[in-house]
This record gives sequence, C-alpha cells and structure tokens, in this order.
Amino acid sequence: MRRRILCITILLVALCAVACGPKREATEEPTVTPTTAAVTATPTVEESTPTPTEVPFTPTPTEEVINNDGVPEDSGCFRIKLSGNKEDHFLTTRFCYIESEKYFLLLDKDVDLPGDFTQQMDLLIDALEEVTGLSYVPDYKPDGMDCSTVRFGYNPWRDMDYKDKIPIYIFIDREGQNLISYATNMHAVFISDELTSEEVWNSIPLFRDNPNRRMSYIDYFPIAHELAHTITLRHGWYTKIMTEGSADYFAEKALKSLSDKSTDFAKSVENRLFFTTVRDKITAQNAEKIFIADYLNLSHAERGDEYTLGRMICIYLAETYGDSFFKDYAKAVSEEGFPMEAGGIWFNYSEANAIRQAEVFKSLFGDDVFTKFGEWYQKQ
Repeated sequence: MRRRILCITILLVALCAVACGPKREATEEPTVTPTTAAVTATPTVEESTPTPTEVPFTPTPTEEVINNDGVPEDSGCFRIKLSGNKEDHFLTTRFCYIESEKYFLLLDKDVDLPGDFTQQMDLLIDALEEVTGLSYVPDYKPDGMDCSTVRFGYNPWRDMDYKDKIPIYIFIDREGQNLISYATNMHAVFISDELTSEEVWNSIPLFRDNPNRRMSYIDYFPIAHELAHTITLRHGWYTKIMTEGSADYFAEKALKSLSDKSTDFAKSVENRLFFTTVRDKITAQNAEKIFIADYLNLSHAERGDEYTLGRMICIYLAETYGDSFFKDYAKAVSEEGFPMEAGGIWFNYSEANAIRQAEVFKSLFGDDVFTKFGEWYQKQ
C-alpha cells in the first residue's frame, strides 16, 4: 500500500513541474513554395562591389642599392636605383642621386621618374656618342669650372665624387619662373615639365591652368639637345650658330635612331617643329658673312635663327662630306685653340675669332664651302 501511495505522489509532483514550467510561444514554421517567383537572384560582381573612389597617386618604391643610414636630410648623397619598369614611378622626397656607367643623375625633391628612366638615359647618351662620332670623354678635366648649382641657390651634391662621369641635374621649377634647361662642357641641367610631381604642378597656377604645356609622354628632345652640348663642348668651342645648330641636329638624329626603342623617343622627335628658313635671306653671296656675324644680337633665351641656320649647315655638311663632318670640325677647332667664354658655352665672340672659325670650315670643306652652302640652301 505504501509503495502505491509513494508512486502516486511522485507522479503528481512530476505533472505539477511540467504544468508550472516556462511558457513557450508557439512559432509557425514558414512554408517554402518552390516557385521561381520566390527565388532571389544572386547579385553580380558589379552589384556587390562598392563604387571605387579615386586613390591618390602612390609611386612604386625602388631599391636602395647602398646603406643610406645616417645620410643628412639636406644632403644629395642618398643613393637610389630605379626598378627598370616603365609603369613604376619613383617620387623623390629629398635630394638624392642615381649613378650609371657614364653619368650621375642628381635629383631635386619632387621629381617623378618612371622606373625605366635611367635605361632611357643610357640609350640616349650612347646614341649621341654614335651620331656625333665623339666620346663623352670620361677623363675630361675642364679648367675653372665645377658642378655648382649657384644658379638655383644651393648645391646639396657639393661633396659628391663624380668619378669622371657627367653630372646631370634635374631640377623642379617650384616657383613657376619658366626656368630653362642648359648645359656646359662640364654638366647638364634639366627642368622638365613631365618630371615634375603632380603635387607641385597643381600648386602652380601658371602650370596647372595650361594643360597643353605638359606632354602625355616624356619629351626627351630638350634632354638630348643639352647632352649633345656637353658631349660636343668637351671637344672644342664653337660659334653660337654651330653650338646650337649641332645640338638640334644631333638630338634629332639620336632620337630617330632610338624611335623603335620607346614611344617617348619616337614622339619626342615626331612632335618637334623644325624650321628650315631664317629671317635673313641666305644666299651664296652672304652665307659666310652671316656665319661670321653669328647672330650676336639674339638673346639665348629666345629660340633664334642660330638654331635653324646651324642645323641646316649640319644637314648640308653631312649630305656633302659624310657623317664624320662634325668630328673633323671639332678636332680642327680644338687644335686651333679657341678661347672659352668664362661661365658660358660659346667661345669669346669677336670678329677675329669668327673669321678664324670660318677659316677652319674652309680648310676642312673647301674655300667655296659657304658659297655652295648658300646655293644648296636656296633650293630647300
């Protein structure tokens, strides 16, 4: 009896616990209707990818080839090496340099270089040596000249050892002064619109508001022109006509020889406007007289007739006497010993010196060289 009463009691307690437990609200299981109307399509990549925002230009860093630890911030002795890939860029944030076989690139701040720039420069200098028939003269030691950049107010590379290589400066016209490139027998200086960083370019209204000023490619013609100066001037001193005319002539010829190596080289010469006439009427009777006058009244800052006339003389001499004409001319000028204009790129002008230059021409190419040039020029 007791066992039966105990079992009944346990059963009653259990039933009470179930009845007093937490309530559960009933949920209705969703009914899935297998129809295509109820199926949601998976979003495409375009729909699921957020709209891209414009990302600021970030140059691809290059390899540092030496330990630059401890190099002062204001020193130009920070050495870099470009990647070699045209698509890469190196944006300089301090003074630095790149060393190649025949030159040093001395870089200002805010220079934007493509990764293959040194390779292009190597090709260009080799081509200029080829077309001129002249070496850049690695053991060249000019008297009374150095690599200072006094014109720009500083020289962070003053302690550099150039190892008899050409110093090539690349500066930024950060004040918008329309600075121009130039060269001497010792070094070359470039101010390139295309190598100026976007930040600096857009900060200068003169540049930013003239979109056609900056090419969509690197214009190597001014670079080739100035390097032609440095190479030829290491072999002699010439009249203004022959200095500027030969630089244009050899820059064009070198770039044409490299046009299949780079679209930049090809476009640099294709888009160059070359003149064939000058304001003076060149004839067989006055060609020598104008050569001697040497356009002394023209400012170097203006693109004067000396460029055009000198280039036309070079074309004539190459067609008539062969590609070695300038090499022969430079050798004769060097042997004649023309004086250098201090701090400049032309010999000291005087009528006597100009006449001596004309006599060098005659000794090389014949007494009637100017008469024949005038006749040839009239037919162009």
